[in-house]
Amino acid sequence: MLIYMFILVSFFVVTTFVPEIMQLDNESLSMEVRSAAADRILLKHLWVWPTLLVVVSAMGVHFFLAFQRIVGPIYRFRRTFEQVRNGDLSFIVKIREKDYLHAEEESLNGMLQILESKIKSIKKASHEALDSFERIEGKAKEGIGATEMDSEALRLHRQSLEQLRETVQFFRLRNPDQ
Repeated sequence: MLIYMFILVSFFVVTTFVPEIMQLDNESLSMEVRSAAADRILLKHLWVWPTLLVVVSAMGVHFFLAFQRIVGPIYRFRRTFEQVRNGDLSFIVKIREKDYLHAEEESLNGMLQILESKIKSIKKASHEALDSFERIEGKAKEGIGATEMDSEALRLHRQSLEQLRETVQFFRLRNPDQ
């Protein structure tokens, strides 16, 4: 942004002063013409520098606001990544109305919602699998030959484990062997 501003200011200064400087440097022109060019240069100094100050200030404010509208959401996204890394999925990302990157905000929130729902499914399936396993384990410890209850517990256990496997397969890993 500073380079952009420097280029615009340089272009403005060059187009404003170079024609008169060239007249001053041309020794074939009369002294009156060269004196008039010098007067025009001095006159232009009175309005060029205040104008440039206003333009540079306005561009600086504009660049600062644009920078803030991009950096603010990126800062929030970074905090979101840290929260997810710590296992916290109990939030949504919200950026200011005038900020940029609203499409990325929606995508990130969609990802968090899907991840949260899949984690809830995994937790529920693992809880059901453990409950089923505890029932089987209790029957085995009792030594009772209740085959009907055992087969029902085994069926529920298999169903819970299959649901857990399907939910976990939703996630792709960098190493496909894992």
